[in-house]
Order: sequence, then C-alpha cells, then structure tokens
Amino acid sequence: MAKLNEIIYQIKNIKSGGIQSDDVKISDEQIVDQINYYRAKLIRQEVDRGGKVDPLLIQSLLGTGDNGLEVERVKFNRGQPLSGKTVFKAKLKLPKAISTSKNNLVMFVGDNLLGRPYQRSTPYKVQLDVTRSITGLVPKWFEFNESIYVITEDPLTNLVVQLVAENPLVVLEFNNQLDPYNPFDIEYPLSSTMIDSIYKLMADTEDKILGITDDTNDGQDSPTNKQE
Repeated sequence: MAKLNEIIYQIKNIKSGGIQSDDVKISDEQIVDQINYYRAKLIRQEVDRGGKVDPLLIQSLLGTGDNGLEVERVKFNRGQPLSGKTVFKAKLKLPKAISTSKNNLVMFVGDNLLGRPYQRSTPYKVQLDVTRSITGLVPKWFEFNESIYVITEDPLTNLVVQLVAENPLVVLEFNNQLDPYNPFDIEYPLSSTMIDSIYKLMADTEDKILGITDDTNDGQDSPTNKQE
C-alpha cells in the first residue's frame, strides 16, 4: 500500500505535465474522488473476469471498542415472516461495498474472524434458506436498506464485517481512524500494480482532455497564419 497523499502528489504531477504549480485548479478532494472511482472500476473488472480480491483491498468494520458492529434483536418481515427465528440487525448502516456482476464485495460476516463465516442470503431467499434440512441451522446473513441482518440461534452481541468499499476513507471514518485535519495522510488500500494502472488511466484522460482543447483552436487565427 501507499500513502494517499503521495498518490495525490503523483497525480498532480501527471495533470501538470511534471511542473508543480499553484495554477493546477483541481483540489485534493477531487483527485481522491477520481482515485476512488478508478480503483472501484479496476476491482470490479478484475472480479468480473474471475480474478480474486487482493487481501490488501479488504477493510474491517471495527465498531465501538474495536469489537465489531453492535447488534440488536429485531423483527423482520419481507415477503414471508421469519416466524420462530431470532433475527439480529447491526445498529450502524454499512459503508457501501463495490458491486460486481454477481454480488457486492462484502467478504466476511461472522462473530469473529477466526470462526466460519455466516452463510450469505437475500431478504427474499432467506425464508427458504433457514428451512433447509442440512444447512438450515447455519447462521445466515443478508443486506437490506444498507443494514446487515443475521439469523442465528447463537447469542450475538457484536458482528465482524469485512468488505471492499467504494470509498476506503468512509470505512476509516466509520472506524474513527481518520484525522479530520489531515485526512489523506493514510495508507490507502491499493496494490502497487493497481496504482500504476490508475496513473495510466489518469494520464490517458489528461491526453484526451488536452486533445479536445487543442481541437477547439482549429480554424482560429494564430500568429503564424494571420494574413498580412
């Protein structure tokens, strides 16, 4: 991983043609938005091609006291009620995970990272999943309205969640790990290969923008083609 402020500096170099100047109008916040966009795009493309998620990209939601997300018992009716089942809901909403063609990149849900992950389901499929003869008693989880729900008969007070977020800074803020006065002095979850790809995408974008700008001058008088 690399420091986010170092990545921002390199991208400013790309945008200014290697000449650092106060004339570069784009803000650090705008650059970070672009980095997040290209990072999510590259990860989505890799997963959709059948590639694996680099562990460097995965972040944990620590919650209060670094023990995971606090949960509360709730009732859940969506389609058919989950009668006779104990349903828990994480008290805090989930930062947005990157979506792929198959699913979003919530990588782990369970009561601890050393244990087995809970079985993923959906609000519409969970009623069937909890009644299966072999796996029905295995804890299930699903997302609904940006919240995590868990069906389990085991006692549960905290939930461990890992994901690949669209915006890694949102997870750091969620975990109270972001310095509000220097938010970009952080290790940004990105592999070195992906950093190089983002630099190339940024450079290609700049070339296209410059090409469009040059085209707008076509047909206009210049000092070399003005008539005497």
